[in-house]
Amino acid sequence: MTVLAVGETCTDRAQYGRIKESFLRRFMTLKHGMPSHDVFSDLFNCLDPGELGRTLAGLSMRWPEAMKPYLGDYNEDVIAIDGKALRLSFADAYNRQPLHLAHAFAAGSK
Repeated sequence: MTVLAVGETCTDRAQYGRIKESFLRRFMTLKHGMPSHDVFSDLFNCLDPGELGRTLAGLSMRWPEAMKPYLGDYNEDVIAIDGKALRLSFADAYNRQPLHLAHAFAAGSK
């Protein structure tokens, strides 16, 4: 969610957590309070990028099947669309805009 709020650093994530703490507590316990920026930094430093990529790819492949109970008869017609601008893909020296990508995913695809 921090990314949606234009957060980029672990400090941004911690600040977002403090601001949205009451909302986040609806979904998680936070027994020890909101994590600090150091905790977020330690977490992201421990992640294996390759393994994370494989996990997210696996989740995206199973997503349509997992959503069938919630989509009913509309499952075959659902197309999810996502777009983003790639960070640091621009060049100020040449007055170029960042690279923009759009993704479309048919929920009924196998």
